[in-house]
Amino acid sequence: MKFILSFIALLINITFVICIKTDFLDRSCGSSDLITALLLDSATNVQYDNNVNCTYTVSVSSGCFVFAQFRRFKLEYKVSGVCSDYVNVYDGSSTSGTKLNSEALCGETVADNYTSTSTSMTIHFHTDSSATNSGFDVLFTKACSAPCGSGSFSCSSGICIDSSLKCDYYNNCGDRSDENACTYNDNTNVSGDVTTLIVGLTVGLGCVFIIAGVVAFFLYRHYKWRKFLRTPIAEMTQFRKKATYPITHLYYRDGTNRCYYQSVASIEETNAVLSNEPKSGKEPTPMKDKLEKE
Repeated sequence: MKFILSFIALLINITFVICIKTDFLDRSCGSSDLITALLLDSATNVQYDNNVNCTYTVSVSSGCFVFAQFRRFKLEYKVSGVCSDYVNVYDGSSTSGTKLNSEALCGETVADNYTSTSTSMTIHFHTDSSATNSGFDVLFTKACSAPCGSGSFSCSSGICIDSSLKCDYYNNCGDRSDENACTYNDNTNVSGDVTTLIVGLTVGLGCVFIIAGVVAFFLYRHYKWRKFLRTPIAEMTQFRKKATYPITHLYYRDGTNRCYYQSVASIEETNAVLSNEPKSGKEPTPMKDKLEKE
């Protein structure tokens, strides 16, 4: 089950981040040169792992800075007022730089946007050995101060980002000015990957319906058999030797609603009793075991 959930989560990640470079903290702890933008996720799985202690640094070229936005955030909640799983954001290329968040980020803290004063920003992610949660993802964007040069887009907030980030489905500016008045192409990679995901989900749902149909079929057969066992036989004068019942045993109820299960070997004896013609003057003896009462 965990493998299936992890696979679905990976499909979703691939679907919605195909247009932008993506990294996962459970695959890589280290650094990355930020060319335009980078999406960093806490894990490839639905939930992050225990005992994580990962530091990740992004750097941009000289004259620019790093702009970071947490798009989702859900870690383990505080225990006795202390964060067990937490994230810290640092200005610089290591955890020795100035911490940009006033306190450790945990729980469902709505993290602010963060801007570095240098060309680097560092994320430190720590988890303990107890509970986990769905984690976080953070969007890093290379930004420069105005005036914006050639090949740049001027955000309403006053920062400049690469023009290729305009209308890319991501809020790189932080105020969505780069996504305003956009006409999205249905043939983009994102749309194409959504089609792949839909096909996969359709196949999966088809398999679920097939399994449900098989289960329903056998349950129906079981119900019909139970119904047959609970239904008294209308004519008790005589059993037909060529009956449609199982050939190894025959089932009937008498007038007092008692249940008997007789073998084929005793059919003639039973017929004789029902027709008031007992063999050798002996009364038939029902089998010891009774069927389950209604």
